[in-house]
Amino acid sequence: MQLSTALLPTAVMIFYVMHFRKFLQIRPLARAKVLEHMSEGILIADERNRIIDSNPAARSLALGAQGKRFGASLTDLFADHPELKAACTSGEQRRLEAKIGEKWFDVRLIPLRVRDERTGTLLIFADITGRKLAEGELIRRATTDGLTGLSNRLHFFEKLHEAAESCRSSGEPLSLLVIDLDHFKSINDRYGHTTGDRLLCCFSGLLRDAAGSGHTSGRIGGEEFAVFCPGLNGEAAYRLAETIRLRAAGEPIVLENGETIAYTVSIGIAELHGPDMTVESLYAAADNGLYVSKVSGRNRTTLAGRSA
Repeated sequence: MQLSTALLPTAVMIFYVMHFRKFLQIRPLARAKVLEHMSEGILIADERNRIIDSNPAARSLALGAQGKRFGASLTDLFADHPELKAACTSGEQRRLEAKIGEKWFDVRLIPLRVRDERTGTLLIFADITGRKLAEGELIRRATTDGLTGLSNRLHFFEKLHEAAESCRSSGEPLSLLVIDLDHFKSINDRYGHTTGDRLLCCFSGLLRDAAGSGHTSGRIGGEEFAVFCPGLNGEAAYRLAETIRLRAAGEPIVLENGETIAYTVSIGIAELHGPDMTVESLYAAADNGLYVSKVSGRNRTTLAGRSA
């Protein structure tokens, strides 16, 4: 979304004219045509940061001061927007993005001076909601699995690298769970890919719910999932894994014809140990635990360094 850059200099010029002529020599028609009809929000504050003028677009912004504009302090107006408040307090020219209500704005703060003395501030709010939504959608598509909504493989391992570094610095434990849906190919072959996709989505919801907001879940392969758990050592992660495994075994999916499909999962776990253990070796240890669970009969959890 391209900003209306042609209007922004006009707004600045109009304000300067209004300011130097002390608002007395501007024809109302000119003000109405340029300022009142602009899509950008315009706030004009005096040297004490109190609003002395605004246009309809600015008055419609979901800001504080109980909806008041004229005479309101910018400090009160931006009480819920610390970055805007700090920018106004600094008295320096700034440009930043801010979310106000449900919309995003590109905000320009322009200090006004007469003979090096600050006499006020001009604030211009350009709506960039469309651009931010488009950016958010691009990020979502780049970082999430299209079917399940979990982190995709690339994003999952990027976040795992960050979490590993953070846990090393803080001394907190970190564990990784690698999970595989047992006999998924047989379910796909028997019931079709639509049912297979439904199973993947159902398990993803279960995984997200069981893991909770403190841990990150991802789909890292066809029927392979993973969860990394900052703050959990291997034993605590084992207990979480067992909760996931038992829930999966006890919550079959129900088809539209009423038929139920039971399924199970196998899980491998590894804990990050020592400064020399890389994310790649952590994953290899958890994946080896998964292999042990599968060759030992599936529907079980194996913690690296502990028998299945």
